[in-house]
Parts: sequence; structure tokens; C-alpha cells
Amino acid sequence: MEIVVGERAVFLEDTRTLVVSDLHVGFEIELGRGGVFIPPQEEAFAQKLHSIYRKAGAKRLLLLGDVKHSFVGPTYDEEDFVVGFLRALLKARMKVEIVPGNHDGDLANVVPRGIRMHPADGAVIGNAGVFHGHTWPRVELLSCKNLLLSHIHPAVAFVDTLGAFHKEPCFLATTLLAPQMAFNFPGVRANLSAHVLVMPAWNSLLGGAIVQDLRFDTGFWKCLDREGARVLLTDGTLLGTVGDLRKK
Repeated sequence: MEIVVGERAVFLEDTRTLVVSDLHVGFEIELGRGGVFIPPQEEAFAQKLHSIYRKAGAKRLLLLGDVKHSFVGPTYDEEDFVVGFLRALLKARMKVEIVPGNHDGDLANVVPRGIRMHPADGAVIGNAGVFHGHTWPRVELLSCKNLLLSHIHPAVAFVDTLGAFHKEPCFLATTLLAPQMAFNFPGVRANLSAHVLVMPAWNSLLGGAIVQDLRFDTGFWKCLDREGARVLLTDGTLLGTVGDLRKK
């Protein structure tokens, strides 16, 4: 499991799987309702993903949740965007699989034939357990060497001496907390040495949860070491741990 340098993507080398998350196709529709008008992004998304897929030598593209933006069933306009995006991926001869996220209500009803839908509580792909992160993972994932999730759109905040504020998307590399795992998964023999990686959102128009302010106090997030989580920019730069950044 490795970061694709310069991209908000992860490559699972053992299965040649390219993973991206939180695309929120159709977000531009919501922006338009608020008076911010930008062109549809699905074609650009598909082209960029195909380019990365080809360069990486991938054999599978996994969309790790929140493929679309609306929480419930897709609106008429959004359905056109989502279906067009997924068909473009298939037309580019990519093998596409989806683990649904909390924004993917009724997505299965519009997904074109040829795309595999996994359950919302995740799937095992090679030596990685993958799930979006809005719900508890299925027990089978907990024995994997790697765990990959997303959902919170992590971003690191920078503030200079003049008070200027800037955010950058980032990855969080962390570990499981044994006491919390034992409490939440009694009797389950989890791999407590698993490498856990939290992905940033693929869609650059979205906001992000500032890692210095994050609270891992709900669901599976309670099982992750927040303070010891290493913060990595998309170019691979290591900024230290969340605990280090919170002290500054």
C-alpha cells in the first residue's frame, strides 16, 4: 500500500489496484445553487484517473465511497453526471469497483452494468481491508495487513506569522489502539500491527477536516491512534504527527 506521489490516490501493489475516494460527483450542482458556477467535472475526473491508472500499470480502479454528492438518491442532473462519469471509466477499459460511502444512497440503482458494488462495511482486496469509514468495518477486514479508509477529508492547516491561513489535503498514517479494539470487537483477533491509512478527498473543490482539530470519538475512529498519526502531504512530505502539529 503506497501513496501515488503527487496525487490524492493510493496504489495497492499486490493486486495492482488504484484507489481514490470522495469524488462527490455532482458537487458543482450544489455550488451552482449557491451562485458559484463551474463546468461539470466528471469528464476531467475520468481523464485524469485513466492517466494515473495507465501510468501505474493498474488492473483495477476502486472508488472508496462518496462517488456522488447528494446523501439520498441522485437528482436528475446528478444522475446524468454520475452515470456519465462511470461510463467514461468503463469506456477507457478500466475495471471499476465501488465501496459505497454515506453519500451514495441509491447509487447501486444507477451504476452501469460491468461495475462491481461491494457492501458498505468494506471488502478485502489482497492484503488490504478497504472501507469508507462512515460505518464499522466487517470483521474480516480486521485481520488484514493494511487498512484503508477515507470519509473525513483530512487536511493540514498552515498559519504564518501574519495570520495567513492555508489548507493542504493530506494522508494520515496511523495504527490501531489495542484497548479500543478489544472493547469494540470483543473476541475478535484483529491484526493490531496493521498499517492504517486515511485518504484525502479526490475532489479538490471540497473542504477538509483540519487534522489539528480532529476528534476521533465516534465509530471506528475511536480505534485509531490520533495523536500518533503521521501527516503526509500528497507529494510524500512528512510533517510529523498530529500530536506534534497540535503543540505548535
